Amino acid sequence: MIAAFDLATRIGWARGAGDCLPLVGSHALSAAAGQIGAFLSEFELWLAGRLTDWEPSLVIFESPAPSSFNSIASTRKTQGLAGVLEMVCYRRNIEVREAAPATLKKALAGHGRAKKPAMVAAARAYGLPINFHDEADAFAAWLCAVRKRRPDVAARWDPINFTERAA
Repeated sequence: MIAAFDLATRIGWARGAGDCLPLVGSHALSAAAGQIGAFLSEFELWLAGRLTDWEPSLVIFESPAPSSFNSIASTRKTQGLAGVLEMVCYRRNIEVREAAPATLKKALAGHGRAKKPAMVAAARAYGLPINFHDEADAFAAWLCAVRKRRPDVAARWDPINFTERAA
């Protein structure tokens, strides 16, 4: 089982073994948690529950991109989410990997500078019920992990196999 995350105020997630479409979704963290400690604690509790339920052998997440932050508080929150995720996985002996945003964009939308609407459209072309761009980003991370770790099913995830669904 591979679990993938897009770390933000709305956590995007995707999970699955790789042989069929993953489940995708999102979880909004409390924006009212004005204190960063409370915000990160809320994430830790939510994440711990998901990892207990899902039992992944690998967790992959999108690397926080400093250039996208518009405030020091946003930077601290996003970097903190990454740290909490790695800590929780470490405590459970779950392998963790991160992938650069450009790598994920290229894997899903075909080029490393894809914008949010292109990412959502590309994820929907696979037949996924994407409601938020965070879910598309999490799917892109999952897709990268499956292509790398599951060579037995990697060809299944070639976009050419999903072009009819995009129409």
